[in-house]
Amino acid sequence: MRIKTLILGICFLWVLQSSSFAEKAVALKQEDAPLKITGYKNKYGAAYRSGYEITHSVTCANVSEKKIVAVKIGIVAFDAFNEFLGRFAGISIGDVIAGKPKKFSWSQSPYGVFKFEKYGTGVVYVKTVRFGDGIIWEVDTAEVVFQIQEIQEGFTADLLEEKKEK
Repeated sequence: MRIKTLILGICFLWVLQSSSFAEKAVALKQEDAPLKITGYKNKYGAAYRSGYEITHSVTCANVSEKKIVAVKIGIVAFDAFNEFLGRFAGISIGDVIAGKPKKFSWSQSPYGVFKFEKYGTGVVYVKTVRFGDGIIWEVDTAEVVFQIQEIQEGFTADLLEEKKEK
């Protein structure tokens, strides 16, 4: 009985250690965005197959009068020293109905992901929205950079650019 209790205790401590919450989860303010981020959490932990990752969980609401059929959420990670760790876009193809919250989740494994544990900062913002009528809304990158510079003073727009393969 004592051995079972000891093993359960060790397993419990291992689970707690492998899923530490980041110090900060920041959703940027975007007054003109047709999609509002209403909730954001991030978690550092063991990846499904191997290694470690950051899981970003985002809840959004369609605040426009149009049907949204696809979204791109910008995600930026900073390490324990508020230095840029990585960025990517979480993409979802599917309707986001006005008045009904929609939850999304993406995983990120940037180089040096271990530096995110316990003290990292995750930042999310609405990057692009496609409406049902084919119109595309895109974020003002200068607005995003300005807000992110509160975390890392020297942050520049080129860190947000998607690198296209030739």
